[in-house]
Amino acid sequence: MAIPNGRVGWRRSLLASQDIWDATQSTTFVVRPVAERTTPEIVAQHEANAKAVNFLFSGLGPMNYERVSHLKTVREIWSLLSAHHEGTTTIKARLVETYRREYENFVQKPGELVDDLFGRFQSIINKLRVNSTPVELPYTDHQ
Repeated sequence: MAIPNGRVGWRRSLLASQDIWDATQSTTFVVRPVAERTTPEIVAQHEANAKAVNFLFSGLGPMNYERVSHLKTVREIWSLLSAHHEGTTTIKARLVETYRREYENFVQKPGELVDDLFGRFQSIINKLRVNSTPVELPYTDHQ
């Protein structure tokens, strides 16, 4: 699943369309031995986890597969891949500050066309959106 950074919403939509997004967010699921899967709910949780793991594994390249193949739950796999590809909260906070400075210092370059100016500006806003929570984001592309 080669999806570039900054496409969190797109990834969420893809996983939701396969009915596996909730499994990536579940913090309570525990893999149990087959003998302990005694209720329909537990069986359904294991099936959802297996489906989600299979979906993620089918889209990984060899390096990412090796990175997560030992993990048992889709939550663990998703968390490790997210941390690796998107960075930790510390890295994201630094990126937000960098992009905020870029926004605040934004000026038109000499001879720059309006379309190019808008493209650069939109790129900064998009980088802020990807790395910020809605509460953190003080800017929109309409300001």
